[in-house]
Amino acid sequence: MAESTAGPPLGANVPSGGSAVHAVTSVGAGQFSAGPPQGELAPSGGSAVHAVTSVGASTTETVHLVQRQDYQFEMRFGPAAPSVLADEPPPLGQGAGPSPVQLLAAAVGNCLSDSLLFALRKFHQKPEPIRCDVAADVGRGPQGRLRVLGLRADLTLGVPAAALERLDRVLAQFEDFCTVTQSVGAAIPVTVTVHDADGLKLK
Repeated sequence: MAESTAGPPLGANVPSGGSAVHAVTSVGAGQFSAGPPQGELAPSGGSAVHAVTSVGASTTETVHLVQRQDYQFEMRFGPAAPSVLADEPPPLGQGAGPSPVQLLAAAVGNCLSDSLLFALRKFHQKPEPIRCDVAADVGRGPQGRLRVLGLRADLTLGVPAAALERLDRVLAQFEDFCTVTQSVGAAIPVTVTVHDADGLKLK
């Protein structure tokens, strides 16, 4: 996320010690990671995030970013996935696309939704459609720079809890399957809650 001396880059007045909240909602569970073929280079003027490597059982996901104008960057995930335009909110950008903070929140919410679905399907359960709302709390860190201070994810199952079996076991383990949350959570506190279709809080 970029900063500007002309004003807060997040579209909200954030005084010293204050905070702003960015909310992201996802419906359903899908893949948000697809990389271009190995060895593909970023187009002229663009920048590649991560290098495409394979070490043992490890893999590397690659995203290409190409500047369109000002703070607008086209994010390319590979030939099988549509490109996404990202932008900073006013006054720094024009808000023509999701901000880096929103993309971070979306990645956490998408991965948690995938993990919950995966854990339930292991027991042949059908929880669809899953919803996930993610709020990112943004404020000043110890050095006065804007930081993501915390992420709050609320997942909602598409069916009542009574319709699902082994739900207690699923709720106890699904977060461990979430690659993104378990990685991001080492630096940013991530709070996860789960409700069923009737609004009953399960976690």
